[in-house]
Amino acid sequence: MHLENDAFTVHFDPDGTSVRKILDKIQGLGYRPQIAPAIIFEKSSEEPAERELPEPVDGQLTQAILDGKLLLIDFFAAWCKPCQKMEKEVYARTELESEGGVRILKIDTDRLPEVAKEFEIKALPTLVVLDGNGVELLRYVGLIEYDALIDKLTEAEAHAHRLIEQ
Repeated sequence: MHLENDAFTVHFDPDGTSVRKILDKIQGLGYRPQIAPAIIFEKSSEEPAERELPEPVDGQLTQAILDGKLLLIDFFAAWCKPCQKMEKEVYARTELESEGGVRILKIDTDRLPEVAKEFEIKALPTLVVLDGNGVELLRYVGLIEYDALIDKLTEAEAHAHRLIEQ
């Protein structure tokens, strides 16, 4: 059996499980899961047992899982001076995603206040790092330099690996 060449489709009830759980199981079998772009996952109107993440966080977390990365959420606002400085000095560096082992999602708190409320954002900028299960591994409030951020992301990634090994 050649896992890299085999393909199969999984049909499931989105009310019974999450996409992340299915992807984790498929990866556990040695496959590299991919989501067909034409497939739309519907959410249940009933309250699930696990915490549902708001969009666009849920979709980006799924993509981060597929990329084998953590999700870094940058909560910012256009008027925030430290946020502007981070944009110029940190996010302008194209190697951040590869060096930090993360997929970056920027959330403008003025445009998506419900997402900021869900994550209990009290000050800007706030960085939140989630693992593949949506568990918060790191929260950093305030301005951070590039090298310090890489150090924090390395710590978060090491913590995520320790959780997996347990």
